Amino acid sequence: MRHKIQRNSGMVFGLWLAATCAPPLHAEEDYGVAAMRLQQYSLSLLVGQVADDFTAGLDLTSNYRPIEEMPGVFVALRYRANLAIMRTVNKLENTVKSFPYNFHRLGITSTSQPHKTYRMYVDGDVLLCYPNKYFSEYYALGAYFGAGIELYTNLLNNSAYYVEGGYYVSDGLAENVKGSPKYMNGGGMVLGWRYFL
Repeated sequence: MRHKIQRNSGMVFGLWLAATCAPPLHAEEDYGVAAMRLQQYSLSLLVGQVADDFTAGLDLTSNYRPIEEMPGVFVALRYRANLAIMRTVNKLENTVKSFPYNFHRLGITSTSQPHKTYRMYVDGDVLLCYPNKYFSEYYALGAYFGAGIELYTNLLNNSAYYVEGGYYVSDGLAENVKGSPKYMNGGGMVLGWRYFL
């Protein structure tokens, strides 16, 4: 019996390029809502994909602080907790099995001076996958790098929608699945809703 975890996702490089090339603003009043958001903590809900695994979760982000040595650049801490579903395919028996697992990310998110209706950012995180009874009895460590864009809305006060793409690298092996395929490796993308506290 042969199991295979499909890996078809790719990283969204355009978001990273846009975030790092975002032009600075020149007038204090142009910051608008986006400038106020830099000073607030936020909580968000998200759904998306990690490699070929579905994921859902939430994150908590601190307020952004300026970097004195880099004018116009702000950084914050971000913690994210996710539940993911690994899917394995048995081609001989034509069956599909799904196994849940959870992982956590902790890292730094950085943004430049925001536009009044949107903000671009980059993330750099370490990640930890917990062992589970389905496919791995060991912890897995890894890293994540990604970028995203937040769009501010007037439909719900103190909120924003965002899309984020990035790449995961970890030492996770599903040793209880034949062939011991890797997991938490590959491109990912999430869609989310953020509420500013």
